[in-house]
Amino acid sequence: TDGTAAILAGYDHPRLRKLRCEHVSYTQVKKLVTGEAQGELLAVLDADDIARPDRLSRQAAMFDADPQLALVGSWVRLIDGQDQELGQLRPPADHVDLVDRMPFENPIAHSSFMFRKAAAMAVGGYRQDLGYAPDFGLELALCQAGYKLAVVPELLIGLRQHSGQSTYSPAFAATRNGETYGLFLSARQLPGVSAQALAQGRETLALSALRQAWALLRLGRPLHAATWALRGVRWAPYRAAYTVAQQSWGCMRRCAGLS
Repeated sequence: TDGTAAILAGYDHPRLRKLRCEHVSYTQVKKLVTGEAQGELLAVLDADDIARPDRLSRQAAMFDADPQLALVGSWVRLIDGQDQELGQLRPPADHVDLVDRMPFENPIAHSSFMFRKAAAMAVGGYRQDLGYAPDFGLELALCQAGYKLAVVPELLIGLRQHSGQSTYSPAFAATRNGETYGLFLSARQLPGVSAQALAQGRETLALSALRQAWALLRLGRPLHAATWALRGVRWAPYRAAYTVAQQSWGCMRRCAGLS
């Protein structure tokens, strides 16, 4: 619907393969393309994100320098629809520091991914049970299998931010919260995770559980919501109490017409 097919029809190059995917999910597309790609290194660029002209060469050079690397990301600029910068994401460059972020955040933006196809296929590629965070799932699976990650400390990608992104819609909230909770929980088992990262991860798990509880309440599933709320309290009681109070105050203000 965005004219991509028509644009691609205007290009004819022996190294360009055009795949048309209809009635398949976001994750299924990733799985299909990974399987069909014939290169040793695969680079990702989602939707309307943009890349610096030297993005591929900068990341490929890092793979050449370290045969143990399985996935390389980069710093990214957050941009709006007019390419104006809204902010930046600058994750650490080293594998050890990246792993230490995983119990409380996904450190590498998907559009900055370049990975070895053989390594990705060895761990099963993009997980089909993840509709929101298959990228984080792949990072985690590579780490669990003993592969190394890295980041090029340069702003190679422009990551588009807009209100219409489906993965941030209220209707997708339950999927988003449930998946991130499970992935953060698994990341706590990675070798070398620091005590500080585990402590910060407890708060992140509490917030994820409470957000899931609110999402399930909106879906009319109070019993499931209560179960998730209790999980949040178990991970971080003080954070849970603060979040519930904050949400309740916001609801009261909206009901009173104050915001």
